[in-house]
Amino acid sequence: MHHQPQRRIRQALAVIVGLTFAGLAHADWLLMQRVTNSQGQVRPAYTWVGENRLRYDDGRMTLIADAHSGQLRVYDHETKTVDSRQLPRPMAPATADFVPEQSSRFRQWPVEHYVLRKRQLHIEVASSEHLPPLLIEQYKRMMHAVGAGADARVNALPGIPLIITVTDATTGALLNRREVLSVVQRTPHAATYRMPSGYRSLNAE
Repeated sequence: MHHQPQRRIRQALAVIVGLTFAGLAHADWLLMQRVTNSQGQVRPAYTWVGENRLRYDDGRMTLIADAHSGQLRVYDHETKTVDSRQLPRPMAPATADFVPEQSSRFRQWPVEHYVLRKRQLHIEVASSEHLPPLLIEQYKRMMHAVGAGADARVNALPGIPLIITVTDATTGALLNRREVLSVVQRTPHAATYRMPSGYRSLNAE
């Protein structure tokens, strides 16, 4: 009889653990980021990534992509305007055969460093494959559909870019730097992917 309470505790724990993983299976990924501009000013940013949906926000603009509705909306918070576009069908980008310059660690992640050049831009990318495969797949599919990033080749590199540094190829001056500070799996708020109100559409009706 004395084993009965222990058995019930084990059963209860099994149910709790099962519910926890079941909930996470439907959760999205939240990437907390830091953006540094050419004046050295730093501001926070974040990206939500889920199955067929993505939201990016850096305080100045918000991008919401929904593959189910086929809509991509870009909100400018300064002008209070929204630009709506048709979202291409999300698909994985073609892989790029780039050789990393070196390997290192960024925070808790091993990263590979790549150097890209585009006209007058020098682009350094620290990318990591040491992230959950489902996150990498969903991130790449949605970012490829959105067409976001300093260069399309960035999204074709292995893994997820954790640091993207863009400098002037001639002067070496910093133009923009984006860093991923943390990655967590979390259930988004109901309004996370909803359209904010009070924005004027830039698109003809």
